Amino acid sequence: MRVAIIGAGLSGLAAAYYLGRHGIRSILIEKANRPGGLVRTDFVDGCRLEAGPDSYLAAKPAMTELAQDVGLGAQIISSNDVARRVFIVRHGKLVPLPHGMRMMIPGQLLPAMTSELFSAKTKLRMMRERFAAPRARTHDISVAELIGEHFGEEAVEYLAEPLLAGVYGGSAARLSAASVLPRFLDYEQRYGSLIRGAQHEPKNSDCIPPANDRKSASL
Repeated sequence: MRVAIIGAGLSGLAAAYYLGRHGIRSILIEKANRPGGLVRTDFVDGCRLEAGPDSYLAAKPAMTELAQDVGLGAQIISSNDVARRVFIVRHGKLVPLPHGMRMMIPGQLLPAMTSELFSAKTKLRMMRERFAAPRARTHDISVAELIGEHFGEEAVEYLAEPLLAGVYGGSAARLSAASVLPRFLDYEQRYGSLIRGAQHEPKNSDCIPPANDRKSASL
């Protein structure tokens, strides 16, 4: 059996690699003159610029295992746990991500309520979100829809989009919530509120890492 893979981005290359490990031949079809898709390295005026997804969530081991399998394990760079901070651009100004954020969920309300990153309307939605009723979805939705329903469009723009862009290299409106944030859907079903769900997780849990908990690798 031979398999045709459309697109030689990271997913296409990984698919070809794992097919090969199972003895299945494949052919990669790519319109660009190079593989890698959105992942690339540019040099501008002597500066090295990494484009596309440049990090991944350390809580998900598949990427670490793949990097080690293809000989890139030694190039993985862990985040600086002491100095790491995430800044989001709002109205042309760098605003620090509030402390206690669990991805797009304010694990601690006080830092979120006092942050310049969110408007009064979004802060009110975050406070009200704690009282959401449990629900079980019958079909998949996008990350943007999930976060928007719970915290509003501002949370999508200033949390979901920037936090996931560096990991997945795609828009939150095109990312599957079931694939990217399955734990959040579980929170919905058990607690209704994402905030209450995150607060019930053990502090040392890897299921929902802090917004800064990433690893990166040069590819």
